[in-house]
Amino acid sequence: MAARPRGRLLLDLYASDQIAGILLGRELAAEGVPRELYGLLTEIAVSGPLTPTELAGRVGLPPTTLYDYAQRLVDRGHVARLEHPRDGRSHLLEVTPEGRAVVRQGGAAVRRVVEALVAHLEDATLDQVSEAVAILREALEAVVKAEVAIDD
Repeated sequence: MAARPRGRLLLDLYASDQIAGILLGRELAAEGVPRELYGLLTEIAVSGPLTPTELAGRVGLPPTTLYDYAQRLVDRGHVARLEHPRDGRSHLLEVTPEGRAVVRQGGAAVRRVVEALVAHLEDATLDQVSEAVAILREALEAVVKAEVAIDD
């Protein structure tokens, strides 16, 4: 693969997000799983239980937007609010058995998209790409956290 022009990282990330959403949305629909909030539900399933503030930081959503989305997941019975053991002002979000079933149901769709992606990685392995993306996500989360600390 030819070297990418300098300065395209964020543009490539943006386009990748859009394309991945299209591919995953199509495959989720084939499984009968709504795309809306699937990623958020999966993040809670993988990382939870966690506070709405922690979740907002992990997925890069403003807290007000996250609260709205979390309420939708609660209303659907996919997520439950638990009492926070150390902070009476907050609560924890945890995936319910119904929510876990939705995540599992979408798993086949995720696997199909990943398998199609692997077929086009050329010289890179899925592990290499996953590691690079994880490092990038951690760096982006750190930037957001630093900006929030500056704004406070």
